[in-house]
Amino acid sequence: MNLQSQQLFNGPGHRAWRVNVQTWCVGYGQFRCFLFTCLILLVGSDAAPAASPPSSTFEEPPAQAEVDLIELNHFLDDTGREVFQQIIFYDWSRHDRQLEVRAWRLVKQPSQLPRRLRDDSGYRVRWRDKGKVREVVSTSLRETFSRQDPERENRRLVPENERIPLWQGF
Repeated sequence: MNLQSQQLFNGPGHRAWRVNVQTWCVGYGQFRCFLFTCLILLVGSDAAPAASPPSSTFEEPPAQAEVDLIELNHFLDDTGREVFQQIIFYDWSRHDRQLEVRAWRLVKQPSQLPRRLRDDSGYRVRWRDKGKVREVVSTSLRETFSRQDPERENRRLVPENERIPLWQGF
């Protein structure tokens, strides 16, 4: 049997392996081949891969930052309809005794939403930026619905040019 594998990404932290079973499928019918491929996808999604990946599919580890709080904010218009979703990253300032924004980003697709870590120790947000995978983790998450932009409100406390960046050169 001639099997080839290719890595699929089903969102942050979810990997599955698709095995090319064309050679095996000859004479067995499309439906059986579809079921076999689905079985491999389901078994491989959180378990060990069903087949070894080609060496070119390995990525370098993500650039990782840690913050005190991740906020998923739903910005609403005057009628209560959602205009956009944004993720805001905060750290606690001991000196000023308040949460201060370090960075924010618009949610462009569902895979960029915060996810709970597998060991239930916190949350993470992962995305690709400038060809590099970036990841922010926190032990705390809050979800808010507001008509005022919390990130803009926080600019009064700490101007954008005085924020502590998540990464150097970012």
